[in-house]
Amino acid sequence: SSFIMAASTITEEKLIAPNEEKEEIKPQDTIVVFGGNGFVGLRICKLAINKSYQVVAISRSGCPEFAKEWDFVSKVEWYKADALNLTDTNKEYITSLSPIAICSSMGVFNFWQQMKNEPEYIERICGDTNINAGKLAESIETVKKFIYIGAGVNNMKIDENAKYSLKNKLMLGQYKAKTKVEKYVKDTFGSNGISFRPLGIAGIEQGSIFGYKYMKNKIPFYDYGWVKDLYQWMSPTIVTAEQIAEDCLNFIETDDVNAIKFNCA
Repeated sequence: SSFIMAASTITEEKLIAPNEEKEEIKPQDTIVVFGGNGFVGLRICKLAINKSYQVVAISRSGCPEFAKEWDFVSKVEWYKADALNLTDTNKEYITSLSPIAICSSMGVFNFWQQMKNEPEYIERICGDTNINAGKLAESIETVKKFIYIGAGVNNMKIDENAKYSLKNKLMLGQYKAKTKVEKYVKDTFGSNGISFRPLGIAGIEQGSIFGYKYMKNKIPFYDYGWVKDLYQWMSPTIVTAEQIAEDCLNFIETDDVNAIKFNCA
């Protein structure tokens, strides 16, 4: 039976369209994407759908409002769960899908969120959520690959013992979280797990403020050729969200992640 569901009407845990006949398709391998409604997660879902995978996107809020008009989202199953506190019901359901791979891309804090939250809280949201996804992947026999989308923590140069440091206030929680997750992925999954470390992620971001929709590149003016070249010269590890998605699928299918100058752990 198909796992494809349309994202239009919210039920207790899934988003489905009422009275809609499901398209009869041939069963395909399933990929689970934790944080599938995020900036990178949506790109992973889209590419996986284009490659004829069954895709289950897991997040606390389901399909983002601005994305509901996109063609591919109706082919994604949107499952609502809190990765910080996965219930037995959540785990049993995800296990029943028999996924071949689990991708985890959770825990992004903007400047103001980092200013108002303590590093310990940020560490839980950015770290424990992804480790919980990994532990679930460990327990599912069909899972062959685990992918963690992190950040360039090796470039942060954090002094954990520094007191009254604005840099620590902004980055310590993420630094500890991402370092912890990377170690977990390496120790647990070996060559069947990977941590991507992009220092910056470009791509068109969409959203809405007070009902008005907006579109902008996550990295300012990255769409302009000479500006993009300048960014690449300053930081070669800047990539697009689409490139990350492509390497995720390449790793699942072939172990090949050499097409991009990625920092991987």
